[in-house]
Amino acid sequence: MKWEDSLEKIKGVGPKRREALAKAGIKTVGNLLSYYPRKYIDRSVFGNPEQFFEDQEISIKATVLNSGRLNRIRGNLSIFTVPLLWEEKKISAVFFNQPYLKSSFQENQDYYFYGKVKKAYNGTKITNPQFVIASNPGNFFELTPVYRNIQGIPGSVIPKTLSQIFAAELDVLDAMPEEIRLAEKLLDMKRALKVIHFPQKAEDVIQGIKRLKFNEALKEDQAGATYALEQISLLYGVESMADDQELDYQQRAELRSRLAYPILLGFEKWIVSYMPKALPGGRMSKALQYTYKLFHRLSRYHLDGRYKMDSNLVENSIR
Repeated sequence: MKWEDSLEKIKGVGPKRREALAKAGIKTVGNLLSYYPRKYIDRSVFGNPEQFFEDQEISIKATVLNSGRLNRIRGNLSIFTVPLLWEEKKISAVFFNQPYLKSSFQENQDYYFYGKVKKAYNGTKITNPQFVIASNPGNFFELTPVYRNIQGIPGSVIPKTLSQIFAAELDVLDAMPEEIRLAEKLLDMKRALKVIHFPQKAEDVIQGIKRLKFNEALKEDQAGATYALEQISLLYGVESMADDQELDYQQRAELRSRLAYPILLGFEKWIVSYMPKALPGGRMSKALQYTYKLFHRLSRYHLDGRYKMDSNLVENSIR
């Protein structure tokens, strides 16, 4: 299967779906491969009941204290509340307009929940979370790509179609010289596309984006792009060191404070000094401005060993 092949060759993409995809600018295999996820759901990031960020979606493991209470407000409006014990902290899972969940929870059973935990006047709540029983999580913790909605295309069609494409003998042209790719430790194009659409972990996506964006930034500002990538690689090197040594959360936080935090401080200073030198309106300039604006989100992971490097930057890099 080639980049320029029509989607009509793919099973399950009939005339109506081809028409709907074409309206979104997707007519060929290459168009679909270039239709990147807008974000990724990473349920492997667990929160700490003593320290969590209310703007970040996290996973928690909690015990259901009872089967919950359903309150019908008016008409079809309802609130279903389930009391939970998160480690030693009592919180509530709150579901709006989902009365069918009333029989979904078993008392004194452990569940994994994924969502935003927030403090309110009447207690701490996790609102409309995704959940699964802890004894059988299935694929709950797999990194899940989320694509922008296309009218007339069910959500499952894009990943299923992409799966068929990668299962075929896919021919992807890679114009980058092999010596440059190896020297910069970049993925080949086919592998980069695969990990963007079917990643196993957030680091896979970072490497895929790094490969796709490297050419663009390199053409515009080789020195700046190379330095920035080196700093990101150093940060992931610290994470790899922690993984290799099988450090616990506290030990990982200590390692990050000792090794990663100085890198982050230096990286932030470089961004501030380099922004005026970048081509105004160029890719490098936009990337630096965006990264600096959200630098506190990128850097705060070193405060707690439970947190991973912020994968939300991945989805915005794609934009």
